[in-house]
This record gives sequence, C-alpha cells and structure tokens, in this order.
Amino acid sequence: MVKLTPLKPGDTIAIIAPGGWVEADQLERAVARAQAGGFNAFIHPQCNLRHGRFAGTDTERLNALHEVFTDPHVKAAWCVRGGYGAIRLLDQIDYDLIRRHPKPLIGLSDITALLVALYQRTGMVTFHGRMAGQTAQVLCPESERLLWSALQGQFYSPSGLPGYAPEIMVAGRASGKLLGGNLAMLSSLMGSRDQVRLNGAILFIEETNEPLYRLDRMLMQLSRAGREGLRGVIVGDITSPADVKDSKWSAASILHSHFAHLGIPVVTHYPAGHIPHQTVLPIGAEVELVAEGEVELKVTAPVFI
Repeated sequence: MVKLTPLKPGDTIAIIAPGGWVEADQLERAVARAQAGGFNAFIHPQCNLRHGRFAGTDTERLNALHEVFTDPHVKAAWCVRGGYGAIRLLDQIDYDLIRRHPKPLIGLSDITALLVALYQRTGMVTFHGRMAGQTAQVLCPESERLLWSALQGQFYSPSGLPGYAPEIMVAGRASGKLLGGNLAMLSSLMGSRDQVRLNGAILFIEETNEPLYRLDRMLMQLSRAGREGLRGVIVGDITSPADVKDSKWSAASILHSHFAHLGIPVVTHYPAGHIPHQTVLPIGAEVELVAEGEVELKVTAPVFI
C-alpha cells in the first residue's frame, strides 16, 4: 500500500472538478469549508471552465488532476462536485505520476470511478466523503469533524451523526480491503480494467434516485461479474422512487435477495452516500466490519505515514 502524509492545520487543499461544470457559489462554499477546517484552499483554474456538461475538456480536467498531485504546496485534492465525467479520464491518467506523488483525494458519486481506479492501479487509499461544494443546507458539523479527522489520520466511529441507525441484515464479522462507492459507477466499470476487485473485499455501495428495476439490474450485473471471495457488505444510503406498487418489491427486498444468502456480514443504512450526515470511508484501506449487536467499522492497518 502507498502511504499518505496526514494533513496538518494550515495545509493547502486543492479544489478540482473532474466531472460536471461548477457554479461560482459551489466554489465559494468549498473555500469557506476548507478554511473553517483550518486549511487553505486553492481553486484550480480548471474549475472555471465549461465544455458541454463538463468542467473543461477531458484534457483540461486530466491536466488539473495531474497538476494538483505534482504541486508540492498542495497536500490533498477535494472534488467540488460529481455529475458525470470522471470515468472519461481513467485511460489517460498517469498512474505512475500519482504513485510518486500520493495525497488524499476526496469525493463521492461520479468520483467513485477515480476512487476505485486510483487505489487499484497505484495502491493509494482514496476517500469516499463529502463533496467540497455541497450546499449549506446539508452541512453537518459532525460530518465535517469526521472528514478533517480522517484526513489527519484519525478515523472515528460515525455514531455521533444525527439519525445514526445502521441495521444488521446478516450478523458476523469480517476483515478485508474496503472497496466500492456509487453503485451506478461501479456497474459502469464492470468488464473494464478498473472493475472493482471483490476477492478479499468488504464492499460498500450507495445509490440515489435510481428506479428499483435499475437498482436490481445493477446488483445483478455485480453478481454475474463474480462475487467470489467477497467478505462483507456495507450498504449506505439507497433512495429509489417506487416503480411498482407491490410491498414485496422495494429497495430493502432487493438488497435482501442479493446479499442475505451469501453467508457474510451485511449492514444497511450506513451513514454514507448522498445524504447530509455522513462519515468518511477510506477506499482501499484494511478494515474490520463488526456486525454483532452493534455495528463497527475499524481501520486495522495504517493509511498514513
């Protein structure tokens, strides 16, 4: 595993946009949040570009990613938003460059493509966490504390988050590498070089606003691609508009049909995803999932130097 350097107060965090174009107020919020956490913020000029639905061309977004990783003054890269576009960069990224200049990358949703690819191709842990440009209405002081603590090398239980109530579908405990993210993005990576490698993994998934049949279809794709060696499952926030008026067809029943029979611990309603109150998940880190009466996710091997 490639070790990271923990952030310290006063360090500079670069704001980047690997996917959709960005509004000015999103950048303002990103700067304010970094400063409130005790850090400096550098908005990469690429964030101000527009090319169709993207924050610049593929080349411009790729160059921004490379530049913030090689800039010695930048200690972390924080994605301002998702949308769509990160997957378009994967085959052009200089992974050797990233490996030589490791630093935390934070994001979720569309950024899942980067989180998974960068870990699997370089061994550098990435961070599934709050986007830099999230609106003030969804800011949560405890979520912010968990984010800044994680980037400084301290991983705390999210039990202090408002509404924290994970549920155990299948009890047990398991250890492995934490992998996953947004289910739609994981599905889109199937059959490619960056397909998530589930052997020996604790799989994390989350999804928002996908119809139930699409949720089932994506889980079917994940299953048919092979789940051999999967050691545990953590399901974050799953929201889906009802597409069938049948109490037996729901997000909960679909998840149960895919995971309950695997003989491994399965936890649902974990505080991660497209929600106001969420924790930070280190993608690629060695973790232990405990689902015995209470739920606990522990990082068991050092992520930072």
